[in-house]
Amino acid sequence: MTTATALPLIAHLINGQSAHGGVRTQEVFNPATGQAQKRVLLADKPTTAQAITAAQAAFPAWRATPPLKRARRSEEHTSELQSHSDL
Repeated sequence: MTTATALPLIAHLINGQSAHGGVRTQEVFNPATGQAQKRVLLADKPTTAQAITAAQAAFPAWRATPPLKRARRSEEHTSELQSHSDL
């Protein structure tokens, strides 16, 4: 079995930048095998506040984006996530 410290760490992504606020982590399990694959960093209060502030600042521009363009961006993100999946 892999120890928690040997597992890759998933940090937060805020404003396109990796944010490492917080010290607690949680293992991420592969549901097919039950094995821990990675650890995710659990946000502390300052990191949570930073993420909320960033989201609030980005929302007006997103709201002003035409629906078709938003849908295309969502599809791009879905394709990107799928390209990195282990399935």
